[in-house]
Amino acid sequence: MNAISEFKLVSPRPQVEIHLPDGRILSGPRGAQVGEFLKAVQFSAPVVAAIINGELHELTYPIELESNVKPVTMADSDGSLIYRRSLNFLLETAFADLFPKAKLTIDHSISFGGYYCQVSGRKPLSKEEIAALRSHMQELIQKDLPFERKEVPLKEAIEYFHSIGYDCWHIVKRII
Repeated sequence: MNAISEFKLVSPRPQVEIHLPDGRILSGPRGAQVGEFLKAVQFSAPVVAAIINGELHELTYPIELESNVKPVTMADSDGSLIYRRSLNFLLETAFADLFPKAKLTIDHSISFGGYYCQVSGRKPLSKEEIAALRSHMQELIQKDLPFERKEVPLKEAIEYFHSIGYDCWHIVKRII
C-alpha cells in the first residue's frame, strides 16, 4: 500500500479534545472556552486560569485546536496572584460604580488579604460608604460576570484612562 494514500484532506471535526496533565482527556465543541471544559472536572481548589500549550490564558480563551491544558488553581502561587489581581479589579469596578467622580489608588495588597488604598477627589469614605462598597462588590460577585481581555492600541488606552481622570504619562514614560 502506498503511504501517501493513507492521508487525505478532511474538514475539522466539530469536537476538540484537551489533554490534562494527569492523562485525562476532555472533549467538547470547537471554540468553547477553556473554563467551560474545566468545569467538567473536579479540582482541589478553584481554577482561575489555564496554561494552554505552554502559554498562560484566561478562562474565556477559546479552544480551537487539540491542546494540552494545565489548570491554574488558587492553590498555585500564580493562581493566588491572579485571584488577588482579580479582587483589585472587583474593588476598582465597585468603587467607580458608587463614586464615579472620585479616584481610588490601591497602593499595595497585604498578604493576608487586606489592601492599603487611598481615595482622592472627595473626603474619606465613611463606615456606611465602606459597607455599601462591600455590598456592591458582593452583588457583582453574585452576577458572576467574566473578566474579558481586550487589546487596544496604546493611544486609545491612554485616551480612555485620561477621559476618566487618570494621568497615564508616568506609565507611558516607562513603556517608551
